[in-house]
Amino acid sequence: SSETPKDLLGGTEGVLVVDGYTGYNAVTDVNGRIRAACLAHVRRKFFDARAERPELMDEVLVLILDVYRVEHEALARGIVRTKAHQELRSTKGRAAMDALKTWLDAHKDAFAPRSSRVGKAIGYALDNWAHLTVFLDDVHVPIDNNASERDLRLIAKGRDNWMFAGNDEAAEKLVALLSLAVSCEANRINPEDSV
Repeated sequence: SSETPKDLLGGTEGVLVVDGYTGYNAVTDVNGRIRAACLAHVRRKFFDARAERPELMDEVLVLILDVYRVEHEALARGIVRTKAHQELRSTKGRAAMDALKTWLDAHKDAFAPRSSRVGKAIGYALDNWAHLTVFLDDVHVPIDNNASERDLRLIAKGRDNWMFAGNDEAAEKLVALLSLAVSCEANRINPEDSV
């Protein structure tokens, strides 16, 4: 449901990089919050469709890889989140996304929408296109939400181990400590050095 996003993000502004989950609709594209789509989720749908049409899916996966190559170039050049990075996105990044859009438009009518993995992948990408291109105009917006998903995976893996925290107060303390630890890690701070 949209209750958790509303509770956590309601009344805030900025950009939220998410997948197509409709629960985020209540907090995106309203009150100043912008929705940006995750290119990794699009890629995953095409990767999963390789079972149906491997050669064709390899074509689109290479186009998506070209977008990631632009971001890798920015990282390798040490220009991430700078004006030079924005220029790189505006030229090479936009060209890579334009090539992807051209491919999607050329193949959208060849597959029954929503009835095959290929059709679903193409439909998903086209339905989210405006949100997929938000990163091109804002150098602070990542092209995917892999970093946050990677951090959340740790919590998901431990969920069974932490199911019985003892009581509600202990569970709340555990959540606060986990949040602090992940925030420290994201900002390259050793929490033990800060004590």
